[in-house]
Amino acid sequence: MVDVGRWRLGVYGDKAKPVAAAEDIVKLHEENSGKSVLMLHGYAGYPGEFYSLIPLFFERGYDVFIPRLPGMGTSGDDFRSSEENDWLGLARNVLKTLEEEYSDIVLVSHSMGTFLSVLLSSNEKVSMQFLIAPAFSTSFGIGDEELEKLGTEDYERSIPWKSDDSYHLSYPGAPRDDEVLGREYWSHFYASDALAFTRLKKMALDVLESVTIPTYVYHGLKDETAPPDGLVETFSKVKGRVRIKIFDEGTHLLMYDRCRDVEKELIASIASVLDGRPAL
Repeated sequence: MVDVGRWRLGVYGDKAKPVAAAEDIVKLHEENSGKSVLMLHGYAGYPGEFYSLIPLFFERGYDVFIPRLPGMGTSGDDFRSSEENDWLGLARNVLKTLEEEYSDIVLVSHSMGTFLSVLLSSNEKVSMQFLIAPAFSTSFGIGDEELEKLGTEDYERSIPWKSDDSYHLSYPGAPRDDEVLGREYWSHFYASDALAFTRLKKMALDVLESVTIPTYVYHGLKDETAPPDGLVETFSKVKGRVRIKIFDEGTHLLMYDRCRDVEKELIASIASVLDGRPAL
């Protein structure tokens, strides 16, 4: 049995309680098939965003693990207090517990979570990775030197945010918890976290050329958060097999996109890979 209590050893301990949509998700079969999937959410994200993908893996015999990254899904104070070593530290802790119980581990990640996936992909039990809306092109609109200065000064400011019910969230109680997180930190810019994001991105870029496992990349042409600019060039560094699929109507949130056909196509494409059929 995977010891989830070890997941948060040595990383930032949140002071506030996570909203329901941000709680760790663990879905197990009665018998261990030896297969597991680890899903890693993005910057300011939460586990519930992957809800539509859980049946896809569980019905194929995978035990499902979706941890909440430190500082996310709770409060603005927690978000400001966490940084890249906490996010990566938790991801590594989870992977370590999985490799003790499973012979095959698949990684699925979204946005900033794709940085974590790339950094974990060298584990010998990781067989493949699915990178959804990788955020290598994301910019906070601030130069590196200025961001470094603002980040060390803990600069913050309010930013526009409002809920958008055109997205099809599928976690229980949606979109109630989005409203809470919107008030807590989506309506704020924290330079320290933006700087941590940037440092983590650099760490991932530095190891891309060492990635050897099959890597499946999904991106939306209408993604304004992480435009697909330079996507092919970025992943040309990967030594292993890479397949890239662009959804013409897709935004940054492909797992529950405005266009329901995008979500269906994403699920169908991942399923084709898992079932050994021609993909992408």
